[in-house]
Amino acid sequence: MKTGKGRAPAVDPIEARQLFLNAIAAAPAPLSAKDLGTLPELGRKVPGMSVSKWLADDLQSGDVYWWGSGKTRGLWNRDPEDAAHDRILELAAAELLGRTALEKRAAGMAPAIGGAVVKLARAALLAEGRLREVPAPAGVKGKIVINAVRREPYLQASIARLLDSFLEIHGRRPLPGPGQLCRDIRLRRFVNGVPAHNAVLLRTVRIAGNRGAQINEERAAVSGKTARFAYS
Repeated sequence: MKTGKGRAPAVDPIEARQLFLNAIAAAPAPLSAKDLGTLPELGRKVPGMSVSKWLADDLQSGDVYWWGSGKTRGLWNRDPEDAAHDRILELAAAELLGRTALEKRAAGMAPAIGGAVVKLARAALLAEGRLREVPAPAGVKGKIVINAVRREPYLQASIARLLDSFLEIHGRRPLPGPGQLCRDIRLRRFVNGVPAHNAVLLRTVRIAGNRGAQINEERAAVSGKTARFAYS
């Protein structure tokens, strides 16, 4: 509605706040203060500073959160720290990443999360024991952060290192079978930062031992054929 001089009436902060909250609740992703300030229902443009000011109590109470940083900063009714926890745990379970790379990847996923929020989430997960920082496998520098429950990529890389070591040590000699491998593993407290009694580790070791036994059989078969050919 226009005034006598053609200007829209001043926006009521209480009504505007409710319009902002409705838009935020319905949004599939964070909305910038600029986007909120140009909602058609407002009747006129509201500066971003006013949007932030009128939502101050909601930001303080945790009903609304800031997402992203800089130009990607937006407002949403979902907690970015919860999202950061989920992203970090998923990435740590899927890839071998150091602390910096993990935080950068988690922050950069859409919708973007502020780096400070991701850093706090990563620190909290480490303190809770849901993440562990361990020495990196060969080919990766420094330490990596792994999911304390879902460690498949790390275990696979660790087992690959163990197999390489066994092959290097044993050479053409018989490779250890699953029973011997598991006994050797249990004598050690940790294997590349993973507790030696870990069920997944022991299952993987048994698989490696079975493969070692298979290689022994293949070698024996080849040796037998060679011997027969030599005396034929």
